[in-house]
Amino acid sequence: MGKIFFLGDSIAAGAFCENGGWATQLANHIISLTIESKNKGNGFYCFPYNLSIEGDNVQDVVNRFDNEISVRLEENEKCCFVIALGTNDSVVYEKNLEPKFTDEEYKNNLSILINKCRKYSNNIVFVGQIPIYLKDLDKNYWHNELVFRNDKIKHFNDLNKDFCFNNNIQFIDIFDKHQNWIELLDDGLHPNSSGHEIIYKAIKSEFINDDFVECFTEYELLS
Repeated sequence: MGKIFFLGDSIAAGAFCENGGWATQLANHIISLTIESKNKGNGFYCFPYNLSIEGDNVQDVVNRFDNEISVRLEENEKCCFVIALGTNDSVVYEKNLEPKFTDEEYKNNLSILINKCRKYSNNIVFVGQIPIYLKDLDKNYWHNELVFRNDKIKHFNDLNKDFCFNNNIQFIDIFDKHQNWIELLDDGLHPNSSGHEIIYKAIKSEFINDDFVECFTEYELLS
C-alpha cells in the first residue's frame, strides 16, 4: 500500500479544465491501476492525494507540508511526491520589476521542501512550467502589485531543471512540449482541457512506468 501526493499551484489543482486537470487525470489513472490490480490479486496499491492550492509558491507548500502529509501517511508507508511549482515564485513587482524571490531564496526554499519530502520518500518527480501569453504586459490580475513575465517563468523552469539535476530528482520538462502553447491556454496563464491533456500524457509516459508499479506492489498479497 502507498500514497502519491501532488504538491502544486492552481494549474496542478486543475484550474479551467473540464476534466479536473492533469493531476486529477493522473490520479484517476493510478486509481484504475489499483482497481485492476485488486481484481487480479497482484498487489499494486497506490492512493492519490492532490494537495495543490491556487496561488501557492514553494514557501507556501513548505509552510503547510508537515500538517498535510503527517495526517495522511501511516508509519513506514510508501509514498511519492509530484511537485509542480515555480510559476507563482517567478512573479515580479510591477513598480520596479524586482523579483518576489531571488534565485538564492527560491533555491533555498526548494531545498527545504525536498528535505521535507525525503523524510518520507526519495521517490520525487518535479514537473516543469509552461509558457504564458498574457496581455497588458503579462499583468497578474489576481494581485495588482505583481506581474507574470514569460522570461522569468522560463528562468525559474531552468532553475528547477538545474536543481533537480544536482539533487538526483526526476524532472519532466514540458515548456517545449508544444510549439504553440497559446492555443492551449484558457486565460493566457492556465491551460485549457487540451493543454492539461498534453501535460498529463507527458507525465504519465515518463513517470508511470514499471519502476512506479514495482514501488507500490506488495508481492506477499499474491494469491
